[in-house]
Amino acid sequence: MNYSFISDLLIFFLTYSDMGNASLNERVVITYAAKKNVSKQELGNIELLLFQANFITRCPNRIEDRFVNFTPGTLTSEGIILARKLSNGDCSSLFIAL
Repeated sequence: MNYSFISDLLIFFLTYSDMGNASLNERVVITYAAKKNVSKQELGNIELLLFQANFITRCPNRIEDRFVNFTPGTLTSEGIILARKLSNGDCSSLFIAL
């Protein structure tokens, strides 16, 4: 699992919402992941993990062995706190932030 990408993704979600945008759409999330060389499968696993940890409001659907609907919704209050810690440099890694 790409923990550095998870931190970057949370900060991206926070930045996106702070810019006055509503929730992210699938195209934006997949494009961001592709620029970071993260596959759709890994992105799906990460979104599922973030949802189960109560950091985002939606998780992708799984059909057989692949994910669809990469729309994470919005950050939860816990997700916002974590993303702010990471973006402000208060924590040097995701593990310390948690």
